[in-house]
Amino acid sequence: MGDVFLKGEVDIFGDPVPASRGKKGRPPHVPTAENRRFVTLSLACGHDEDAIAAALRITVKTLNRHYFHELDGKLSARLRLDMKNMAALVAKVEEGSVSAMAQLDRKIERIKQQETAKRYQQRSPDPVPAPTGKKDAERAAAAKVAGKYAAPSAPTIN
Repeated sequence: MGDVFLKGEVDIFGDPVPASRGKKGRPPHVPTAENRRFVTLSLACGHDEDAIAAALRITVKTLNRHYFHELDGKLSARLRLDMKNMAALVAKVEEGSVSAMAQLDRKIERIKQQETAKRYQQRSPDPVPAPTGKKDAERAAAAKVAGKYAAPSAPTIN
C-alpha cells in the first residue's frame, strides 16, 4: 500500500530512494551533486563532520567514505566561499553598482580589521615579573645593606 505513494526516484528532501524491495538491511547511501554541495557549504560555515552526517542522516564513516574529496578541502572551504562571493561582488562593481562598491569597501575594511586582530593576538605579551615572597624580599634587602651594619668583606688571600 505504501508503494503507491513512492512515485519518483527521490523522497521529499530530494534524496534518491534506491529500490530495496525484498532485500535485507538499510539501502546504501547514494551521494548526489546536491549532497556534495551541501557538505561543501556546511564545511565552509564551520560545521563539524558529526553535524553534517546527522543532517544527511548517515554515519560519519559513510560521510568519510562518500565525501572524502569534499572533506579534504575542509581548511580552504571558507576561503573559497568568501572569494567566490568577493568575485561576484567585484563583477557588480565593474558593472557600476554603487551599492556593490559600498559593500566591497565594507568587506575590505572587515578583512583589514581581522588581519590586525590576528597580528595583535600573535604578539607576545610583555613578560610579567614573578612576585617575590617575604623571604626573598628580606634577603634582597639584607644584601643591599651598606655602612656600619654591612656584612664584612671576604679576606683576600695572597
